[in-house]
Amino acid sequence: MTRSGSRAAASVRRLCLVTAALLSASLGVHGVAAADSIVAVEELQTSRADLSAQLKKLLTHYLDARAAAVPRWRVIPRTQVRELMARRLRAGLARCGGPSRAGAGSDSDPCPVELGRELAANKVLLPRVIGAGGTCVLTLTYYDVRSATTEAAATVTAKRCDEVALALSLGVALAQLTSKLRPASRPTSQPASQPAPRPRKVSVYFSSRPSGTPVTIDGKKRGSTPVRLDLEAGPHKVTLGGNFPYAAANRTIDLQDPWERIHVKLELEPIDPLERATATEWFSLGLGGGFLRDAERQLFVIAFRAATFKWRYLFVSGLDGFIGLSSSGKGDDYKLWRSFSIGSRVGLPLYLGSSGKHQLLLGVGLHYTSFEEPGVEDRSLLSLVPGAEYVYAASNGAALLGGGVHAVLPVAGQLGEARPVQVLFTVRAGFSLTPLIRSYERKERAKRGGD
Repeated sequence: MTRSGSRAAASVRRLCLVTAALLSASLGVHGVAAADSIVAVEELQTSRADLSAQLKKLLTHYLDARAAAVPRWRVIPRTQVRELMARRLRAGLARCGGPSRAGAGSDSDPCPVELGRELAANKVLLPRVIGAGGTCVLTLTYYDVRSATTEAAATVTAKRCDEVALALSLGVALAQLTSKLRPASRPTSQPASQPAPRPRKVSVYFSSRPSGTPVTIDGKKRGSTPVRLDLEAGPHKVTLGGNFPYAAANRTIDLQDPWERIHVKLELEPIDPLERATATEWFSLGLGGGFLRDAERQLFVIAFRAATFKWRYLFVSGLDGFIGLSSSGKGDDYKLWRSFSIGSRVGLPLYLGSSGKHQLLLGVGLHYTSFEEPGVEDRSLLSLVPGAEYVYAASNGAALLGGGVHAVLPVAGQLGEARPVQVLFTVRAGFSLTPLIRSYERKERAKRGGD
């Protein structure tokens, strides 16, 4: 290998090292236009005789590689640029389009706009090296082909004129040049007509045991298990079930990765039908009417009951009673009867069906009964109050609706000509807190299990 070949090979190795060192800096250069720029990189031009043709070729290739790393720049291949220059020289044209001048060669000034048009480029990047002695001044000029004007330029002074110093200067000059073009590439505001980005969707598959369970997402019903739903990224409150005889299962999911496939599987906790049926009735109030022996008209009855405890084959009402008004006669013979009955009741509950919603309560009460009649001494009696009542347990037993018939039969007390007997028909409405307490306990257990 000749000495000149060895120097050229050493220059190539040094340029490769410089390229690797500056690669990270080149990746940080921002885009220069809203659309891609097709850039033609001219051959390095210089008036210095100490720069060999081989070094100019290497530096031009290096600038090609650095320009190709700029985002939104598409660089015309070097072979196309050389072929065009060779055709123009063979045609006897100067590089600016006129007839060839004596002594014109590769070092003559190019005509970048004309060459850019022939290469179908909209931008041209022209590097030059000038200076004398040990100092070199490197310039990069960026031309706009359409307007035939200079769009930007950068100048860097190198203290040495060897290949490494010139390569470093090329990188610095290109960074300066692109930084001057950057503000034009950044829109000041987003166009009003541009639609907002659509939220990301995450695919979630819901299943349960048993299947066919309603799926509620953020309070909206979205189908029944098994079902696959596309949900927006972010947290969601999921509820599966809630229909008797299974308790609702609650879980909060936080969706982030749109590529992730999520499977939410819950095993529902069955509700014992007796849980609804045996809910403690804390209080109920009823209205109705009936008949009172010796009275012609029963005006109305108010019935009340509190603290009714239920088991499978027994119920006990701690407080059970009636308040009634009735009348008889007309004119001077008009009489108003007032009655009050209070006591406790026990009996047998019959649960109709497997759900526990429908109940028939057969029982008997022991009451203290008082009758008041104007002009007649009040009578206080001990009464048996047998009765039958239908109860419908709604909202898992939290609301109780029903109606029944009862008889007030005096069995002991003050003796008179007759002991008044009452037959009462009532419609009731009551409530129970037990199902609400049990539902809260199940939700807390499910939450602890989900955590």
